[in-house]
Amino acid sequence: MDVGAAVRDTGEMAKYAGVGAPKETFLLTERTARGRVDPRLVMYDRPEQVAHVLAEDLRLLIDRAALDLAVVLGISLDEYLPQSEDLAEELCDDVERLLQHRLLTAVHLLLCNPMPDPATGSYLVLYHIEYAAALPRTTAPEPSRKTFQRMLASERENALVDLHVALVVDWDAHADAQKRSQLRRPYYNFDWYSEHDPCYPATVVRFSSTVSRPGASLMQPG
Repeated sequence: MDVGAAVRDTGEMAKYAGVGAPKETFLLTERTARGRVDPRLVMYDRPEQVAHVLAEDLRLLIDRAALDLAVVLGISLDEYLPQSEDLAEELCDDVERLLQHRLLTAVHLLLCNPMPDPATGSYLVLYHIEYAAALPRTTAPEPSRKTFQRMLASERENALVDLHVALVVDWDAHADAQKRSQLRRPYYNFDWYSEHDPCYPATVVRFSSTVSRPGASLMQPG
């Protein structure tokens, strides 16, 4: 599901959710700084390599904002690897394979206000980067590996530390529950499926073994 589809829909996810299934919403506004990474930036016949740019941007956040990627991913370091930098590599290795096998269509890196808006329950998105496996449908500016770095250039490091960071993946329409059920260790670095998960078309990347990973909606007014 591309962002254009996701942001226009405020109710589509409901039909995928069981009773009590979790869901998080992220509100994009005219003040949200946005960027897009697509295959024009990598090899056209290897669009999954946009995952390499995601890894670079996660390392930037680890360095500049002291990002604790283990917390973002909802895991214990004892269960995986000892350093956040290693987690970024392992995560993006999985993302690359999921894109290559056409199980994902895009990944979104979101930097939001630290707490959801009390009125809407949505996180207000300040920075949004989409890493897409498909070329844009219309003419778009050439992407750059420095897009995210430029977006954050004027942001104070102590302000970045306080932001809520989320990763959201858009699942391909063919990635049904049966296919997702196979996306587990030892074949992948992380368990991308648990028996608790409803089959949302977009989900927050969180690897708890006991709690369903939330569905995700990217929305904007209008």
